[in-house]
Amino acid sequence: MKAKVYLKMLACLVGLLTFYSCNNDLEQDKNASVEAQQVQNGQEVSLQENAYADYLELMKSLNSSPTRSMSTAEIPAYYGGCYINDDGNLVVLVKKGEGVSVLKTRAALSRSTIYESCQYSYKELQQVVEDIRQKALEGNNFLYQNVTIYGISEKENIVEVGLLHKNSSTIQEFKKKICDSNKIKFVNCGKIILNDGIDCAGEIKTIRDGKTHYASIGYRAKDKNGNIGIVTAGHFIKVNDILKDSANVEIGKCLYSKEEYYVDAAFCSITSKKHAPTNKIKFMKDLQKDTLSIALAQPPKGSWINMVGMVSKRSSGTIFNASYDVPNSAQKTIYKDVILAKYTSNSGDSGGIVYALTKATNTRYTVGINLGSITYNGITYGACIKAYLINQTFGLTRY
Repeated sequence: MKAKVYLKMLACLVGLLTFYSCNNDLEQDKNASVEAQQVQNGQEVSLQENAYADYLELMKSLNSSPTRSMSTAEIPAYYGGCYINDDGNLVVLVKKGEGVSVLKTRAALSRSTIYESCQYSYKELQQVVEDIRQKALEGNNFLYQNVTIYGISEKENIVEVGLLHKNSSTIQEFKKKICDSNKIKFVNCGKIILNDGIDCAGEIKTIRDGKTHYASIGYRAKDKNGNIGIVTAGHFIKVNDILKDSANVEIGKCLYSKEEYYVDAAFCSITSKKHAPTNKIKFMKDLQKDTLSIALAQPPKGSWINMVGMVSKRSSGTIFNASYDVPNSAQKTIYKDVILAKYTSNSGDSGGIVYALTKATNTRYTVGINLGSITYNGITYGACIKAYLINQTFGLTRY
């Protein structure tokens, strides 16, 4: 689909995306305004379905899936990454002088797929990320005081590192104490803002330290012991805290909660027979028909996804980056494989469901839960913890 047609189709939507700038220039403000006009009035936006089908075929050829990380995939040395461009086509990067014909043989992709040469392989970039991650796991003080995000930008074919203060002295210190590589690009980036929440599919709250805390419901799941319940934000509720509904009625208890070592998530068992969890999504036109699928998805950069939270209600935007590590300076740990996307995330949306829609089958794939927001190069993005990682951490399954 051509860009003009694509933008025309979206012109009637009202933007829920709110961008603000720390040090952005006029051009960034202009781009932010255009992006904000693309999603106005909270209507759902579907994935670019043909490109996503090509993406799934590509991931299958690399032995990757929606329930696994790319780090476990069988990545060939010539593969550089992929993303969906503004025309809705899949772009596959191949290292200069290598493997295009082999990749075409391995993955039967459509004719609309674009192949571009790149300087670095995905494996080479992934090794840089692993080197930085190791410093984070060792509790490096400089990293937690200065680095707010890092990960592979597949479109740019580079590892991006977000700094609270991007200046020559901080960059030199990073190279000295963390990693000195020509595969790194430095950008200005604020700290992650964790959103306390109110509701997604129903309002939930807990009382801790004499204070009432609120959150949005993410998705329903069950653990390996057969306990049924819901997934929400880990910074909202702790193990053994009592879960309550909007009327202050006790409905369950938190069994697992983490906001360290890769995830910010919690699983609460629902013990009240009057509060059985469902796959219905609040704010949908047809609650019975437009439900959340138990199937998981990990869409690539450029894909459209939707977030539902009590404050923003439904907000849609494209994925800015499909996999970043986000250091948590308070816990001296990292959130791993975090999605940054151009949807709105306000205080009150924490734990809300993030999903990807395919209109052809009316399927809403579970992508993850909303974590909060982060300002990257002067633009604010929503941050999402992936469902596959939450389920792996707690031993959960969707049902």
